[in-house]
Amino acid sequence: MKIRKINNDKLKVILNSRDLNDKNIDIDSFLSNSIESQDLFFEILDLAEEEYDFSIENNKAIVETISLDNNL
Repeated sequence: MKIRKINNDKLKVILNSRDLNDKNIDIDSFLSNSIESQDLFFEILDLAEEEYDFSIENNKAIVETISLDNNL
């Protein structure tokens, strides 16, 4: 997992299949807003707060996902 702070309002998070496997999350579960994917989301926010002083307290969060084909 890689986390990069773009600005005070935005993070870029890169997850690969190994990251999901380590958390026992399959891609269908991740994309379906499961409890496991929500837990991972909050874990990412906790890490971002620790590493970058990034907080969404009293704000809304928008998540955009992009799937990349690793075979390219």
